[in-house]
Amino acid sequence: MSTCPELGFGLIDSHQHFVDVERFAYYWMSAVPETLRRSFGPSQLEEELEASGVAFTVAVQAHPSVAESLRLVELSASFPFIKGVVASIELADAALTATLQRYRESPVIRAVRHQQAEDESARWFLAPEAQRGFEAVQKSGLAYDFLCRSHQLACVAAVARNFPALRIVLEHAGKPPIGTGGFAAWAAALEPLAATPNVCCKLSELITQADWSSWTPADLRPYVAHIVEVFGRRRIMWGSGWPICLLASSYRQTIDAMLASLPGATAAELTLVFRDNAVTWYGLDTP
Repeated sequence: MSTCPELGFGLIDSHQHFVDVERFAYYWMSAVPETLRRSFGPSQLEEELEASGVAFTVAVQAHPSVAESLRLVELSASFPFIKGVVASIELADAALTATLQRYRESPVIRAVRHQQAEDESARWFLAPEAQRGFEAVQKSGLAYDFLCRSHQLACVAAVARNFPALRIVLEHAGKPPIGTGGFAAWAAALEPLAATPNVCCKLSELITQADWSSWTPADLRPYVAHIVEVFGRRRIMWGSGWPICLLASSYRQTIDAMLASLPGATAAELTLVFRDNAVTWYGLDTP
């Protein structure tokens, strides 16, 4: 098991993807540079994990289908570093309950998410059909990975209050507009989540929200500081966002940038952020 020399333990990457262009057509590929329009598999990631001291990961669906989600389950049998899977759902799908039951048959599936909901209107998550979907996820016992854009953030607290037994993992801190210096509106929308103990936050893909070519850790620090203020140390976790992170950084830089953005953090606090909180919130079975 790989160990990070700087921290003295094996990290857990709470957010990474695989891409297989031979099997799946990814709707989002038209919006990314050509360098990302190819396959990225577990063997490639395994090399990065070993070099960076990452022991385990949570693999997050990248194609909105049950088929790709079950493919991640298959990969976890061959690559034991995959300790959790976030599978694909559509909140308004009439067959959602059946899909959730199918996912519950796999112990490696720990959460679900609606990938394309981030492209809906600002208040779509509060529509009756979406609310019924959240209720079904809550009943299933799976966590919900909340993918949204900054203008949708106000919905997260409302969902958390409506479904207090639903464990919610906010991806990418709600995609703050770091590259344009937009702080105030995002920060204000995040603040109600301080009062929702069933929500935690991923420090993932923040670099890709900054200027890809000129970002520095200093650009991230005010955003990370606010996230820590809102959520505390027990409700945040690091995730690389690989391979999306490659738009702006190397895999290792996603770790270094977060370490630089958490000045003054104790060893115990870093253990929470880089390992223990992922275990707790996803219920991972790790040594």
